[in-house]
Amino acid sequence: MRQFFAFVLIYILFLLQTGFLPIGPDLVLLALVVFARHENKATATSLGFFAGLLFDLIAPRTLGIQILIFTMTGYGVSTLRNLLYSSHWQPVIFTFVALMLKMTALNLVSSSSPPLTLALCTGLTLILSPFAEPVLTRLFYRQEVRSRRQGKCQL
Repeated sequence: MRQFFAFVLIYILFLLQTGFLPIGPDLVLLALVVFARHENKATATSLGFFAGLLFDLIAPRTLGIQILIFTMTGYGVSTLRNLLYSSHWQPVIFTFVALMLKMTALNLVSSSSPPLTLALCTGLTLILSPFAEPVLTRLFYRQEVRSRRQGKCQL
């Protein structure tokens, strides 16, 4: 059931991002990074595919690029989350790498966005990335957080 609500949240964030905030933070990418840090590889990859498909359907001239970027992001984050030291900076690092991958791939295919717009979107996304993790973790993974706290030794 949690995976279904993750798909719904990705869709709502997609509507919010494309409708109300076209020049703003990449909310879908932030949510994908957080979900990929907590879900298994199959769910993270399918969430990335779904998010990429949504973006590719509104921009058909770059068909397939967004699917590739978001799918690679979901799979990559879910694979690398246990290999790297888990800290509060991990979502920021994953978001930064995913944004650089996205901007590079989109600039190779089409250079329609001015650099100032890309810099603004990247900056806003990186500023919001440390705050996205605690919010979505409390909403979707409250039970996991509670079980981790109970497992810790208390002095």
